[in-house]
Amino acid sequence: MDLLTDLLRQSGLQQRVLDLGPFAAGESRRFPCGRSFGFHLVLEGEITVVPSAGGEPIRLAAGDVALMTRGCHHELQAETPAVVMSAAYLLPHSPVHPLFRELPQWRVVPRAQQSSSTLLLQIADLLRHEQRHAALGSEAAIQGLIEAAFVQVLRRILEGEGAQPLSLAAAQRSVHVRKAMEHMHAQPEHEWSLEALAEVAGLSRSAFAAKFKSVVGESPLGYLRRLRVQRAMGLLSDSRTSVLGIANTVGYTDPFVFSKAFKKVTGLSPREFRNEALVQMAAVG
Repeated sequence: MDLLTDLLRQSGLQQRVLDLGPFAAGESRRFPCGRSFGFHLVLEGEITVVPSAGGEPIRLAAGDVALMTRGCHHELQAETPAVVMSAAYLLPHSPVHPLFRELPQWRVVPRAQQSSSTLLLQIADLLRHEQRHAALGSEAAIQGLIEAAFVQVLRRILEGEGAQPLSLAAAQRSVHVRKAMEHMHAQPEHEWSLEALAEVAGLSRSAFAAKFKSVVGESPLGYLRRLRVQRAMGLLSDSRTSVLGIANTVGYTDPFVFSKAFKKVTGLSPREFRNEALVQMAAVG
């Protein structure tokens, strides 16, 4: 089970390309990011990112990439001609997985810090080629390359850059925690107990509970609750299945227990969440 792929899918990410083209000298463009996060990859020239909430401007040169998180409104400014690929991922509702809480508002991956084994620069070259030549199938190729670039950016952030590693990266490096998380992601609806997860991890109950919390920052069953609620959020937004049916789908046989768990994580009851999601969808539509 690929943990990163699964949590991105469960969060309901919807890709949309914002822009792929040239900036004229002196040109600026605004990017509202109220319900999305994404990245800018500079293909040619230089660009300056100006956060709307204030803070120091961020200068990006060719090959640099900047990831921005949900709610980070900003503007791109070009003093000289430049080409930038900008992509966003719409999050229809605020995700509850720890990864999304831990990501910084901005993270820049400079070209100079990208190792020769990183595919990001190769992807940038391919994007530049597709953008210039617009051959048959270019639109599909660009969509696929954006997905690949996004994964590379997240990998760089997860693998490395700060003194405090993100919990998903730390879990990936701990064989015991990773095994348990992979089983939870593969079958969140399963009736997992702490003992069963400890057995999967190959540790005693107490050793597993302590190890998991030290790595992830919450208990194994607390993490499982978030996975189930995240899946339920998607079902409540995108289907007409009853709350009872959704509760059963995500691993709760008792709808009252499900509602309590859901409200503990989101602050809303499942019905309140569904009503808000319908209002938001109508507003976007």
